[in-house]
Parts: sequence; C-alpha cells; structure tokens
Amino acid sequence: DAETTAVLLHIYDVSNDLTVQWINTVLAHRYSPVKLGGIFHVGVEVHGREWWFGACPHGTGVSWNRPRQQDQHHFRETVEMPHTMLSKEGIASVLTTMMTEYSGRSYHLLRRNCCHFADDLCTRLGIGGVPGWVGRLACIGSNALSGIGNLEERVGILQLSRSVLSLPPSQRAAAAITVGGDRQGGARALVTVMPMEPDGSRNQQPL
Repeated sequence: DAETTAVLLHIYDVSNDLTVQWINTVLAHRYSPVKLGGIFHVGVEVHGREWWFGACPHGTGVSWNRPRQQDQHHFRETVEMPHTMLSKEGIASVLTTMMTEYSGRSYHLLRRNCCHFADDLCTRLGIGGVPGWVGRLACIGSNALSGIGNLEERVGILQLSRSVLSLPPSQRAAAAITVGGDRQGGARALVTVMPMEPDGSRNQQPL
C-alpha cells in the first residue's frame, strides 16, 4: 500500500473568553452528533506541525506551532481528517505555495480567515474540506454583509483585521468591535489576532 500521512484538524474557542466557550458549547458540543457552528480558531496538523493563518503587517500570514499549543485560544477538540496520499515533498510544496498566496494583509474576519485557510489546505492535500460547521458562522456573517450592500465601507467593521496590524504584538489579543452599533446597541463581532514573537517575527521556520 502507498504510504499515507495523518492530518488532524485542531479546533479552538476564539480567545480564552468564557462567554465564547459557552456559546461554542451550546452550538457545537464536542459530543453532539449535530453541530451548528461556533466562533472558532482552527489549525491543521501534518507531520507534527500545526499550520494556521492570521493577520500580520508584512509577509505571509501562514505560520505554525506545536500541535494544540495555541495559548491565545482555548482548545476544544480534534477532528481526525482522512489521511493524505501526498508525499512529504508534495505536502511541503502545497504549504510553500499557500504561504505565498495567503499574505498577512489579505486576512479578512469573515471572508478569508483561519477556517478558509484550513479548508483550502485540506482540499489541496486531497482529503476534502473541513466539516461544514467549522466555518458556518463566518459564512452566515459574510452572506449577511453581502446582502446589506456597502455596510462594510460605511461602518468599517471588517477593517479590524487591518487596523490591528498597527498594534504592538503585545496588544494583539482578542478585540471586540461594534457592528453597525447605535444608541440602542448593536451586534458585536469578536476576532483574535495571534501575537507575533517578542522580536516582531512570526514562526516561519523552513518546512
């Protein structure tokens, strides 16, 4: 038989906020046969490295860490994906290409986030996309904004993923913004941008 490589999808509650953990438990309990969605950060583990995508001011937004070690988020569960038939060289080629395509400045809270990256990576590994519930809330939010027209330009809601790029690394923690807020109160969106290393670099060691 041809050699295959295991692929694991690690799912986190965005940030370590207890409210986010509660929402995700209600909508996507790890033992529930039906999951509706949630506010998630996800990473894809292959060959002992967990790959993920986030915002940064320069270069690629793709980075990696040791599996299940995203300290800025609360680990929720691991989904075992099908094994990939690609060789180690083939996997490295896919990741190298995606590091070029996924720049840090191209990150978008709803339309191009870590869930989209994970889905794209798994697809290119030849194992199909991630479970639909993983990115469902982001998809719903994106579709809602598209239906409202130019709300994004008028309110500037999704510019958060770019505005945080000017913050010092130590301040790139969970941030909340008001979406179309008014004096009666508006909906809120939560986004987390992973901090860079203390020297301002990202974990982009060779594949």
